[in-house]
Amino acid sequence: MRTHAPLLLAALLACDVEKDTADPEPTDTGTETVITDSDGDGFPAEEDCDDTDAAVNPSVSEVCDGVDNNCDGSIDEGLTETFYADADGDGYGDLSAPAEACEVPTGHVADSTDCDDGRLDVNPGAPEVCDEAETDEDCDGLVNDDDKDPEGGDTWYADADGDGYGDPDSAVEACARPGDTSADSDDCDDTVFGQRCWTDTWTGTFDIDLSVPDLSIKDSCSGSMSLDVDLDSDPMIDGTASCVTTTVGTLSFTISGNIDSSDQITGDITATGYFTARWTGDITDDRIEGGGGGTDTSTGFSIDYEMALYATP
Repeated sequence: MRTHAPLLLAALLACDVEKDTADPEPTDTGTETVITDSDGDGFPAEEDCDDTDAAVNPSVSEVCDGVDNNCDGSIDEGLTETFYADADGDGYGDLSAPAEACEVPTGHVADSTDCDDGRLDVNPGAPEVCDEAETDEDCDGLVNDDDKDPEGGDTWYADADGDGYGDPDSAVEACARPGDTSADSDDCDDTVFGQRCWTDTWTGTFDIDLSVPDLSIKDSCSGSMSLDVDLDSDPMIDGTASCVTTTVGTLSFTISGNIDSSDQITGDITATGYFTARWTGDITDDRIEGGGGGTDTSTGFSIDYEMALYATP
C-alpha cells in the first residue's frame, strides 16, 4: 500500500501557519482608565470648565454673576444691563459713557439723558434759567426764551402806544425784552401816548429863601418832604413839608399839584398861616423836581420867596 507522506506533511504545515496568523487573545494588563470629577457634578474635568465648583458645568443655565456658568466660553451672555456714568452725581447718566454689568456700578445710573455730565445744574430735571451763555439747563435742545417758562427773567409790560410806559395789567416774564413792551408799568392808558400813572409815596427835600423887605428880614431853611402821587386823584400830588427858620421858627407847608400829558406839574405850596405860592415841576421815572418864586402878602407885609423841591419814590 502506497502512502502519500509528502501531501500529508504539507497539509499539516498549512494548518500551523493559519493558526499562527489568527488574532491573538486579549491580554489582561491589570490597569483601569481613571475619570476625574473633583466637584462631583457628573462632568469629567476635561469637559468641566471649573471642576472645583459643582454649579459650573455644561448642563446649567447662565446666570449674571461674572462667571462662565455653562462652560460655553462666554460670560453673562444676554443677561447684563447697560448703565451710564454719572460724573456730576445728579442722577442722570452720560450716553457716551456706557458700561455693561449685572448690577449698577459705582458712579453709574440706568438713565442716559444728561447733556452735560460735568454740571450738577444741567439735566432733564433742572429748570431752564435765563443766562447770557444760553445754556440748555434742562437738556431739551432749547435755551432761554425759546424754552417754556425759563426762570430768572425780567418782568415786561405791554406798551401798545409806544410811549415807553407799560400797561401794569399785562405783565410777562422773559429773559430778553419782547417787542412792544417796557420795563415800566406806569401807563394808565396804553392807548394814549405819554399817559402815565403812579400810586406811591415819594420823599425828598424842600428848600426856601424868604425875605420881608419892609422889615429888612431875610431867612432860609431846608427840610423834609413827603408826597402822595396818584394820577387817579385830584390833586394828583398831595403832601407836606417843613423846615425851621431863624426868624419865624418852624414853617409847615402843604403841597399840591396836577400832572399834564407831558409830565409837567403845576400846583400850590402854602406856608401855613403865611402865604400861598405857585410852583411848577417835572415828573419822571425816578424823581419829582420843581420850584417857584414870587411875592405874596401876609399880615400886611410883602413876602418875597424862592423855593425848590425834590422827591423820589
